Amino acid sequence: MDSSEISKKISSSIFFKVLIILAIGLLFKFFINGPIEIKITEKDFETIITKGYAERIIVIPNKYTVELKVQNQNVPKAISIVEKNKTYNNDYSIIAYLRSVLYNPYSNLQNNVDDIRFIMEIPNVSVFDKHYQKMTDKIRSEDKIYYETEIRVSVFERALRSLPLVLHFLLLFMFLNPGFFLGGKGGSGIFNLGGNVKEFDPLKPGQVTLKDIAGMHEVKEEMGHIISLLQNSSAITSLGGKIPGGILFVGPPGNGKTLFAKAIASEAKIPFFYACGSSFSGMIWGLGSAKIQNLFERAIKQKPCVIFIDEIDSIGRSRAKRFSSNEDGENTLNTLLTYMDGFEKNNGIMVIAATNRLEILDEALLRPGRFDKNIFIDLPVLKDREEIFQLYLGKIKITKNININSLAEQTAGFSCAEIANICNEATIIAARNKKSSVTMQHLEEAMERVGIGQEHKNKKLSDYEKKIVAYHEAGHAIVSWMLPHCKSLLKVSIIPRGSAALGYASYKNKEQFLSSKVEMEEKICSLLGGRAAEELIFGEEEISTGASNDLEKVYNTAFNMQTIYGMNKKIGMVSFLNSQNMSIKEYSNNTAKIIDESIKQLVDDLYAKTKRILNEQRDNLEKIVKLLLQKEVLYPEEVEKILGEKKSLENKSNKIVESVKKRRNNVSK
Repeated sequence: MDSSEISKKISSSIFFKVLIILAIGLLFKFFINGPIEIKITEKDFETIITKGYAERIIVIPNKYTVELKVQNQNVPKAISIVEKNKTYNNDYSIIAYLRSVLYNPYSNLQNNVDDIRFIMEIPNVSVFDKHYQKMTDKIRSEDKIYYETEIRVSVFERALRSLPLVLHFLLLFMFLNPGFFLGGKGGSGIFNLGGNVKEFDPLKPGQVTLKDIAGMHEVKEEMGHIISLLQNSSAITSLGGKIPGGILFVGPPGNGKTLFAKAIASEAKIPFFYACGSSFSGMIWGLGSAKIQNLFERAIKQKPCVIFIDEIDSIGRSRAKRFSSNEDGENTLNTLLTYMDGFEKNNGIMVIAATNRLEILDEALLRPGRFDKNIFIDLPVLKDREEIFQLYLGKIKITKNININSLAEQTAGFSCAEIANICNEATIIAARNKKSSVTMQHLEEAMERVGIGQEHKNKKLSDYEKKIVAYHEAGHAIVSWMLPHCKSLLKVSIIPRGSAALGYASYKNKEQFLSSKVEMEEKICSLLGGRAAEELIFGEEEISTGASNDLEKVYNTAFNMQTIYGMNKKIGMVSFLNSQNMSIKEYSNNTAKIIDESIKQLVDDLYAKTKRILNEQRDNLEKIVKLLLQKEVLYPEEVEKILGEKKSLENKSNKIVESVKKRRNNVSK
């Protein structure tokens, strides 16, 4: 019996009917039915007391009132006293109603006078007590009525006092009808236990397939193997094998991990459940575990199927690396571990999870039997980026002169999502300029907006600041141009962009998986070029704060050379990198001193080398700055006219090959 059937059964039970009757009774008692109150003056009060009509006197200190209950047979007389003294602070309709009822010979007097109260306002209890003593001096002691004191609460306060009783009924109702609170099949309960899990129908037209994903051919091939496993499970089980219960997608964000999971479900034509890892955590203890249980129970009914948990590091964080004890988080993780590989085997359910941080996941989650396969979905390579550009540019209006190869070369290190954003940003720029199609210029501008930031045309620099920025960026451009291991220049600009860049020098990215020591050193020289140019022109005392970001990158590069890549002879061939959590291991104070001294020495030597390059190119530096101040943006062709052909490794290697050939020819002769 599912939760919906339980809900129908509970709603038709005696318990549910009794609960409704109690609620209506409380509502009637607190808000509808109540005593009839008649306001009286001190003179009215004294007359009623001295004539002996009173039955009970209650002083209410917190409301500064006195409530007078009159004997039933004397109620009409008391009302006549109020009318005779012309007390008009009452609602006249109340008096008229009471007169018509009480003097009607056919009315039931007892039922009408039980809930009539005469109310008098007092300044405080002590003042009332003095006046009351004077009033009762005229009355015989045996006829005196002694007043009572009572604290009265408002309707709202009475409702609050009844809250524990309501909560008890609520807990009982929750125990008998869990589906109403935690969500049933549709997940529509108060705590929405299943509402964060989305289910996709693979047979519905328009679903994502592998053909809809551009590039990423190696990943597609791996996905094809997984799909064949799901489609031909009988062939595997007949050989004694089993289908992997879990597959983990690892890689930088924005590269299609979710799309690949959907494609697997669509290609295999099996149900697909999607949930985010953070949806299993909350403030209510035990709710995350209940959500995991609900998810797998839904999946078991529709197996074979795929469960995709995005950002699984939200619940799968290593228990040994948690900063604080979180029993609910561990409880949720333990429930997931049990369902993935516990006593009960959930054959036919494949769990696919995605994360950007493999190093922080719990070891129990990563072991074979739970996540049997790890698929790394990395940033797209050159060929992949070309296909991704073709995919997204095919959806928009473009001109014929679009160079997709050039766009792919300039976007090395960009994710699939960033490339899609570039194409969309280009359409926005074209529409803003009222163009009918997207040009190459629009795409290049979009790349700058995505990679560097928005251009700030209203950020006006003073002439002196503009001059400093021009020398700074020219220094970067010249040093990188003269060093063969540095990247090729794309553009030098003194137009402010982004949140902090007052100018920038952008370079052509290239596919590179290894970096040599000389490359890292020349990278540091290129970063120091801006500060060196400022010092060369303006002097050491006039250097600006514009190199702060450059110096940060310089330190990080130099530090990695000493501590990770083993490029320091004094320290030796050791690496302090802890690859499990991407942190630096502890080392001694003596080693720390050696590292600090080595970094300083390395940076000082490379800074001296940078200044020598700029001193040799002093005249060219002035020419580039003059042209940069005029145009604000310079391209490689304009820089090449001043500095000559860029020194590159290709030219250098060609010259070495030619010299080797000449030597061989001379030897043979």
